[in-house]
Amino acid sequence: MARNVPPESQLPRSTHRYPSMLKMNAAQDSGEPLLELRGASKSYGDTVALAPVDLEVRVGETLALIGESGSGKSTLIRLFNRLVEPTSGDVMLGGRPSSSLDAVELRRHIGYVQQDGGLLPHWTVRRNVELVPELLGWDLARRHERSRELLDIVGLEASTYASRYPLELSGGQRQRVAFARALAGDPDLVLLDEPFGALDAITRADLHDQFMALKQRFGKTTILVTHDLAEAFKLADRIGVLKSGRLLQIGTRTELAEQPSDPYVERLLTHISPQRPC
Repeated sequence: MARNVPPESQLPRSTHRYPSMLKMNAAQDSGEPLLELRGASKSYGDTVALAPVDLEVRVGETLALIGESGSGKSTLIRLFNRLVEPTSGDVMLGGRPSSSLDAVELRRHIGYVQQDGGLLPHWTVRRNVELVPELLGWDLARRHERSRELLDIVGLEASTYASRYPLELSGGQRQRVAFARALAGDPDLVLLDEPFGALDAITRADLHDQFMALKQRFGKTTILVTHDLAEAFKLADRIGVLKSGRLLQIGTRTELAEQPSDPYVERLLTHISPQRPC
């Protein structure tokens, strides 16, 4: 079937460095939070998807959000890239209200990985990775160099995989490409919406190790949505526990284990021993 796919030359390009990024970089020097929710909530009619939340995320921090289906964790993460707009309260990025930022430009400067990777099946691996740099107006040589660098970093040799299509890859390989694409534009923020959830246990463990290596190398501010408490304990600096649209507690592994603030958090912790190697 023929597809209406625009050639690279017709993709809409950004003509400038998004101004909020300068503010985000400044947050690191000032010690201010990179991300902040101030009483942010989301409702759909009479249904409360997310009760008012106050939250700060520091530069370079990995925050995991854990909860059962319908707990509000995906709604919360999507407030930061404006895929969801708050019903009340404020969403702050680098000290600026998200509502003051152009949503399309904002998303071009935020890495995003979803459960199935979200790769475009009719594009090669290289073009998938180079999507955001192309939209940002990078020249061809710079885009190719960036995609080669990142594919090698995530364990997919560019000379072997760059010309392949997503359907020619395993599930784990597709997620590696998705991580490379999320990092390609050198974003300050990376949002991960259950990126490991559809993988088998062996592949998931391997990608956990890859994630930790990327975290150490790039130091990106990251928010991870997961159903897996052990995964959250292994990968995150802090963990936020949600239930029925409410953020019940946020803290480090030790803080949650030693001072659970809600019976639900206490019950959740019975499924993992904080003493196990992470």
